[in-house]
Amino acid sequence: MIADGARAEMLLAMMDGSSFPASDLARFAHVSAPTASHHLSLLVDAGLVEVFSSGRHRYHRIANSQVAELLESMGAIEDTRKPVKVLSARAAQLTNSRTCYDHIAGRLGVELRQSLERQGVVELHGDRFLVTDSGWDSLAEYGIGKVDRRSHTKACLDWTERTPHIGSWLGTALYKVFLERGWVAQGDIPRLLVVTPLGKECLMRHFGIAPR
Repeated sequence: MIADGARAEMLLAMMDGSSFPASDLARFAHVSAPTASHHLSLLVDAGLVEVFSSGRHRYHRIANSQVAELLESMGAIEDTRKPVKVLSARAAQLTNSRTCYDHIAGRLGVELRQSLERQGVVELHGDRFLVTDSGWDSLAEYGIGKVDRRSHTKACLDWTERTPHIGSWLGTALYKVFLERGWVAQGDIPRLLVVTPLGKECLMRHFGIAPR
């Protein structure tokens, strides 16, 4: 399903959890409307995308966060026997900071995870990060409270960095904090995150991160 270039472009556009009409996805994939409809039907039948109606319009989106994280992780797999670049030209803009469904990915997401590890907020256990006892106190400073039975949060293999960033509920909570505090803003293409001047100052002060 995702090996086709047009379908890959469409999935890439929807990976931030946004919903798009077929016409927009056709434009992102540089294909005609009938071709886009055919591809979207295949993606819906495969369970990767869901479609819903709002008024007179039909919209498409990634089926769920598990699909998004699966696609993100698959993008990190490199076949050294036959190196083929299947990413779009927009991918270069997404390398520094982007969303992976509803959490922060790219270089910024990985550096955020590394900072939280250095500060002892989280520890890697297998394929998940465990929030430490002292880590809950640190997270409380950002308004993130302790969640019963959810001390573990998923390590999502980053598509461009090929190392994990923080996913699931903690990734979502951190992304929400960054947005609400004006540290990041959504860019002019799907999934792109732009670090604001305020964000550059605060990310350095709180996490020791110097965004590029």
